Parts: sequence; structure tokens; C-alpha cells
Amino acid sequence: MKLVCISGGAGAAEALASLRRAGIAFAELFEADALISSSARGAKARGKRLAWRAAGAGAEGIFCVGEAGLQAGLFALRFFRKTPVPVLAVYAGAQGKSARLCGFDALLFLCGEDRTAALRHGADPYRMFPAGEAAAALNAAARRKWAGAEPKGIVVCGSYGLGNLGDEAMLASILSELRRTAPDRRITVVSRNPEETRLAHCVDAVHSFALPALAARLRRARLFISGGGTLLTDLTSTRSLRYYLLTIRMAHRLGARVLLYGCGIGPITGEQNRRGTAAVLNRSADIVAVRDGASLALLAELGVTKPELIRSRDAAFSLRAEDMRAEASPAVRKKLAAAGKYAVYAVRPWSGDEAFAPELAAAAERLWRERGLTPVFLPMEPPRDLPLSRRIAEAVRAPSVLLDGPMTFEDAFAAVGGAALVVSMRLHALIAASIARVPFVGVSYDVKISSFMKDSGSPACVDYYGATADGLCAAAEYTLREKDRAFAPPAGSENADAVRKLLEG
Repeated sequence: MKLVCISGGAGAAEALASLRRAGIAFAELFEADALISSSARGAKARGKRLAWRAAGAGAEGIFCVGEAGLQAGLFALRFFRKTPVPVLAVYAGAQGKSARLCGFDALLFLCGEDRTAALRHGADPYRMFPAGEAAAALNAAARRKWAGAEPKGIVVCGSYGLGNLGDEAMLASILSELRRTAPDRRITVVSRNPEETRLAHCVDAVHSFALPALAARLRRARLFISGGGTLLTDLTSTRSLRYYLLTIRMAHRLGARVLLYGCGIGPITGEQNRRGTAAVLNRSADIVAVRDGASLALLAELGVTKPELIRSRDAAFSLRAEDMRAEASPAVRKKLAAAGKYAVYAVRPWSGDEAFAPELAAAAERLWRERGLTPVFLPMEPPRDLPLSRRIAEAVRAPSVLLDGPMTFEDAFAAVGGAALVVSMRLHALIAASIARVPFVGVSYDVKISSFMKDSGSPACVDYYGATADGLCAAAEYTLREKDRAFAPPAGSENADAVRKLLEG
């Protein structure tokens, strides 16, 4: 493919270097620096000439880099809009709002800060790619241009935008899998904080309770994903259960295929809730992929027989080991460096904390004395977990670290990936430890923890209600001795296979 580049102005040199590292080679390079010092009329004339030169060079793909390069690219767009030639731009934050970012067939960003700035300035998440994936972006832009109309998209609904780092990690995992499986489908996430979700995950988003907006997206969707996590339960509230059942019914009625993705089911205790759940799943779901045997058993007990039922894995297992090597923010990195060799403790408030908290504090203190593991307390859902984490940290008679500042799921990955041990009530901290091959102890307050530990093949599971310092330390010693063993559920691609089946069927 013959590629040309229109380059000039702020950010051009850095962008060109990034493209070369990504394996992009240009047949011709046109300089656009003169646009910067020109009058508006002169810039327009020079921009048109550059676009004509690119067209005359027989370009099959055009990259616009730097502030002046993007300005010229806006003129190139007019010439190539009705042709199969893709026009791509590389965005650097210094370019500000000067370019109309939505018009380009693909927009590449050099770093996370540039991605966020571009999104704030109106960029379309569907057309955005990291600069390191320039070749994939070029192919996608060309493919989409040839196809013409956008294919029907995908809507993902779950407990997102609420500040739970485990749920955000799970969403990142689902999006990563969908982008590999269906790269040309527009993805929309249903979130309690759509703007935060859009910026954090580079994806379209609508508010959970903006039902007309959700309905509009569902009419243009091929697939509706409910999950991951445990959404269908009345343990949280009956209202929450009914909301997620409503979205499943809406999706089915508006023509989307429905997949429950790597989810947990239950507990569902209310008789009316049990009947309602079975009725909605039997009428509206196409495939229900559950992450544990207990959920599969409950579906059978409820009488769910119409959708295809499959055993899969938690959505977070789509994360890869390299994701665990994400770089933490400077504040978190500083705290972890000060801890030295450390153990991560991820707790959540539950009904037996008066008895549990002092036992965990005593275990953390003993592991510091005997193993030299500084306790690092990681609130996976800060608004909920932080008070208990602080209380236990203050009770430990040893140096400790409390990660109490603003955090992203990348910070959580970094904390888990750098630990010598993870002791957790939070499922996604355990999954992250499993992926990163870090020894872990599960504290089971719910069937999802005991099911995960059983599926992973690890006996290092302590019952929350009967937890003692001796029991926690014994489990920790076992998993530290067996640190070279890989404890994880069997590998599988059931979730991705279900997505393909419903998109292609």
C-alpha cells in the first residue's frame, strides 16, 4: 500500500518517530509547516495544494501529523471523502481544539493523556487507536471505508461507572476481547457515569437510567451483553435485579441478540424474583455463559431451559499478563516503593467484621514479622472498602501502607502484580493475582470466592466467618511455598466464542 504523510508543526517529529516504530513507511512526505505562519486565506490555498499533491502521488493511505499536518488533512478529507483512500491523523495534546477531529477515518494517539484530550475535544472513540497499532488502524480505516455503512453495534450493560476498580478492570477486559473479536463494531457501554467511562475506556457510553437513549442504541445493535459480574441477584436489592432484567427484555424486544457474559447468578431468594428471572431469561436470552458451577446449578433450579447455557470463566480472565505490568500513577508508585517487599490485602465490609478485622490485622502483623511482608491495603471499591481498610491498617502493629488516594484499575493491577502475596475478599484482586502468577489467599464471604478458589485448584481459601490469624497465616504459608504452581481455572474461550456465534449467526 502506497502511503504518504502530510507533516508539520507541533508534535510532528514525535508522531513520525512513533509511526516508524510501528512499522509504517512512507513513499512520500509533504511538509505543511508553511500553514502555521500563513493568513487564513493563504493557509487554505496551501492546504488545498498539499491535498492535490497527495492525490497526485497516487496515495492509498494518508497520515496527517503535527498541528499543520492536521490542518492540511482537513482539506485532504474533502478530496478523499468519497474514495476508498483512508485519511488518518496522529493527535498530540499541544494541537488543542484546532482540528475538527471527527472527520478523520482514524485518529491515533501517542499516550493516555493525548487520548483523553482528544476525547474531550470531540474525537469519536470508534475511530481511535494507539499509535503503536498504526498498521491495524490503517487496515480498519480502509476496511470500514470500503464497507460504507457502519455495521450494527454492541451494547454492554453492567455495574460500571460506580468507582469499583474490579468492575472497571472487568469492563476493560470485555472491551479488549470485543475489539479483538469484532473490531468493526461500535461499542456502547451503559454506565452510571458515562463521561468517566468514555474517557477511561475510550468507548461510547450512555447513562444507566437514560432509557430513551439506551433504546436508541439498542435499535442499532446486533448484540446486547449483560455482564460481567453478578448482576442477577437480589442480595444487593430487588430493584437492582429488576433493572438488569428490564435491560435484557428491552434488548430482546428491540431486535438485539442477548448474551449474559461470564456472569454469576444469585443468590435470588424472593419467590417472585426467582420466577421473574426464569421468565425473562427463557423469553429473552440467547446464551447464558456463567463463570461458576453454582450459577449453573441455580439456573437449573430456577427452570431456565430456553437459552443455551454454557460454563465459561469470569470476564476478567480476558486480561493478559502484560496488563498486570501496567504502570501505576506516580503517587501509587511512590507508596509501593516505600513498602519494599509487600503483601496486598483487599477487604470489603461484611456482616462479621467485628470478629474478622482483628484476626486479619494479627495475621498481617505476623506475616510482616516472619516473612518481611509490609501490609499494603488496596480498597478495590474505595467508597465502600476504605473505612474497613483504614481500620485494619491502624490496628496492625507494623509499618503499613494504605492506598487511600484516587486510583484507577491500572493502579490496582500494578499493586497486585508487584506483590509477593495477595489476601483478598475481592474476586477481581484474586483473578488479577492468578493472571500475574502472584500467590493468593481467598477469604470467602460469598459462593463466588469459594467457587473461584475451587476452580483454580488452590486450597488456600479461608471462610470469612471462621477466619483466625492462625488459619490465614497457614493459608498464606501454603500458597507461598507453592508459588511456582499456576493456580487458575482451566483456560477457555467460551465468552469470545459466544460473541462470535451471536454476531455471525
